[in-house]
Amino acid sequence: MSASAQRWRLGGRVQGVGFRPFVYRLAQSLQLSGWVRNESGAVEIHAEGTAERLRDFGTALLERAPAAAAARLIGVTRVPLESAKGFRIAASTPGRDQQLAVPLERCPCEDCLAEMADPGARRHRYPFINCTQCGPRYTILRRLPYDRCNTTLDGFPLCADCAREFADPADRRFHAQPLACAACGPSVQWTDGTRHERGSPALTAAVQALRRGEIVALRGVGGYHLLCDAANQSAVLRLRERKNRPAKPFALMVPARGRDGLDQVRELGCLSVVQGDALRDGSRPIVLTAKRYGAPLAAAVAPGLEEIGLMLPYSPMHHL
Repeated sequence: MSASAQRWRLGGRVQGVGFRPFVYRLAQSLQLSGWVRNESGAVEIHAEGTAERLRDFGTALLERAPAAAAARLIGVTRVPLESAKGFRIAASTPGRDQQLAVPLERCPCEDCLAEMADPGARRHRYPFINCTQCGPRYTILRRLPYDRCNTTLDGFPLCADCAREFADPADRRFHAQPLACAACGPSVQWTDGTRHERGSPALTAAVQALRRGEIVALRGVGGYHLLCDAANQSAVLRLRERKNRPAKPFALMVPARGRDGLDQVRELGCLSVVQGDALRDGSRPIVLTAKRYGAPLAAAVAPGLEEIGLMLPYSPMHHL
């Protein structure tokens, strides 16, 4: 059968969600040639092949898109053949789309959490682990399109191992823009005015400070997160004093425990199914729920209220 060519333009949430790697693998599976590229806040695709395969490709672009994507078809047109050899991810272009969808942060996926906990893995206990399905996006973005050169990671050249992952279509880090490891990426540091630590000792120092009832400012996704022990009344009162926040309730971050990650959450709040689903959403929202009687919390967390705001960890560093 003779080949023809079509070009798709998709908007919505298509950057920072592994969409280009998805398109690449889809085109490979259907034996199509052509290219995919970011164009400002959109994605443009040129594919060549038989009419049947192009039809299947167009359907799958929306029906089988990555879970974190929310693609919207802007248009599809027939175009002249370019006689492309194979399929490739092309360089991004400035584009013309004025309705930009900024890529959003995603909490660590189960694969990255398992890898971070594996003593034999290359990224064991690495606080900035990520892949195409999770990690920082908006926080590290300087400008669109979403490419590494337009993020704060551009100052961290990939090591040989990370470069191989970035270039491997079978790897879940294929074209993952925030890709990093302990050998080539950012590192965590701790300072308290007198002591300076780096790497695992820095994380240990932060945990020790929290257990002593101190306040820790954690620089991470979206800015700084002020932390203290929510069961320590004096620590919570000190945080209120320093923030000049005498009564407004504080949100509680709870470790992910159990099969569904909510075992420890249930010790603090009375969860409905809807609330449990919301807590597990990839954006890690704060969810209001009725406080469980006898919950081991300082009274100053939410003074005078019967509800508390709960959230699960939203970054690898929080999990550590």
